[in-house]
Amino acid sequence: LDNERLEPQGVYRGLLANITQRLADAAPRAKLLWVTTTPVPRGIGGYCNKTTGQGGCPPRRAADPPLYNAAAAEAVASVPAAPRVATLDLYRTVTDTCGVSYDRCPEGCTGQKVNGTWVGDCYQIPLNVHFFPAAWQQLGGAYVDAIGALLS
Repeated sequence: LDNERLEPQGVYRGLLANITQRLADAAPRAKLLWVTTTPVPRGIGGYCNKTTGQGGCPPRRAADPPLYNAAAAEAVASVPAAPRVATLDLYRTVTDTCGVSYDRCPEGCTGQKVNGTWVGDCYQIPLNVHFFPAAWQQLGGAYVDAIGALLS
């Protein structure tokens, strides 16, 4: 299933609405938080080929996150529990740093894997959807702030 992809306006939206309401029903006093997906750098799209390491594994496209985030926002807004669901916009957190369309962030940064650990001066691992430690700290801080706001 490495190359399976859910269409954002179809199955994905329906599943997310179902999950959101089921969580709300299971914990009627809970405060819920949904988080937007972060950007996909240009250059990693296409089918996953685990033999060569080419393509997105699972498949990712730079144009996908806004589509999925919009479908998710619609799904969450469509359920009766919507007023209890806050949003953390990690997509914007990253695009504020990297821009909307990029292949390296920051432009010209260098990063490589050394003994199984990524090192370099990048925010996001080049041609990858994952991040360097400083970026993880920023994203984690955004989570802490969002949860703090929910609890206050």
